[in-house]
Amino acid sequence: MITLSIVAFLPASAIAASDDWPMYNHDPAHSGASSGSAPLSTPEVIWNFTLTNLPKHYNYANFYTPIVVDNRVYVPSDEGIWALEGSNGKVLWNTGRKGLGSLAIDSGILYSSLHGSAFNASTGALLWNTTVAEADVLAVCNGYFYSLSDDGKFVCRDATTGKQVWVSDVVPYYSCPAIDNELVYFGTYEGVVALNAYTGTQVWESILDGWVNFSPAVSSGLVFAGTDSHFYCLNASTGKEIWNYPTEEILATSSVFDGYVYVNSINGNLNAFNALTGEKIWNYSTCTIVREYPHRETISTPAIANGAVYVYSNDGNLYAFDAHSGDKLWAYTVEDPPPIDYVSLEYYASPVIANGKIFLTTFDHLFAFESKPVVDSNSPLLLPVLVSLSIIMIVCVITIVLFTRAKHRHPKSENAKS
Repeated sequence: MITLSIVAFLPASAIAASDDWPMYNHDPAHSGASSGSAPLSTPEVIWNFTLTNLPKHYNYANFYTPIVVDNRVYVPSDEGIWALEGSNGKVLWNTGRKGLGSLAIDSGILYSSLHGSAFNASTGALLWNTTVAEADVLAVCNGYFYSLSDDGKFVCRDATTGKQVWVSDVVPYYSCPAIDNELVYFGTYEGVVALNAYTGTQVWESILDGWVNFSPAVSSGLVFAGTDSHFYCLNASTGKEIWNYPTEEILATSSVFDGYVYVNSINGNLNAFNALTGEKIWNYSTCTIVREYPHRETISTPAIANGAVYVYSNDGNLYAFDAHSGDKLWAYTVEDPPPIDYVSLEYYASPVIANGKIFLTTFDHLFAFESKPVVDSNSPLLLPVLVSLSIIMIVCVITIVLFTRAKHRHPKSENAKS
């Protein structure tokens, strides 16, 4: 079996704790893989939170994705950023700054691509912000904050102060940059570009067959990105193409785990490839709705944990698959699909995994899923419970038997009383 080290090239400070999901697709390299646990059997909803005023049609997929740090869930909405308790959904605070944006947390600071803002992650207090309006470009790593400038250029700032470090005329196209081994990678109208993370100097550009409309993923010296007709693997140091595979249009980031790379196409086809060779290992079509309208799209990035792949689809289901075989483990209907003539069906929701739970944002709700409680037959607490129940049942049976016998022995006295 081929094994890729997901975090081998990540700076030590960028590696997320096993039970955290602090930024888009888990970490700066966008592996999409957590070392924590997640439900392997059909879960249950333990709480949900209503998000109002979310637009039904939006061009920026990352705007809907929550992040989780220290058992707190942070989710963007048009009412501001909400901070909730991960265990019960209790509201902790809201920034009140209207508008959607990608989120990331590093060293106790919450960053948003909306206005290029930084907040205290514990209190929600604003630390600093820029004049940038809504944008989907956000990455945080090694004390640097990458976003857009007020004139639409790609800029690197000091993550503590917001002071500009460098600026580049090469701009990401709806893409949260991936960061690995001192390089920043992002998609453009023509392909993928790599810049030096500390100076902004362009290291390479790979021209592909179309625009890369979503964030690339990086693992073990490989960069993965999709266009409207192919899925590509590039050399992370040079940009040279290693392999490509013809696909439907891809509007989601891929995720990487144990020698496999997983990517979801616009029609809800989840593909698993050998990350080194490009061989397709398995495929599963989660889409049950024919794409008859221009915006009937699945734009869900897979999440990986416990050897399983989790993805949302435009049929309203959250799915789990065995990461190696592709066998479906379960499907949970989160919401009914909109009517067939509903023209705005971009399903941007991407699952997030932390603390044994799955968090998923739909058009108007944030859901928290957890495994259903399972009674362990070997549990030390189970035996006393069973013994107690058995004693109660025995006492009830004895009482009924004695009462019945007594009734049959004294029928005359009972008739006399009547």
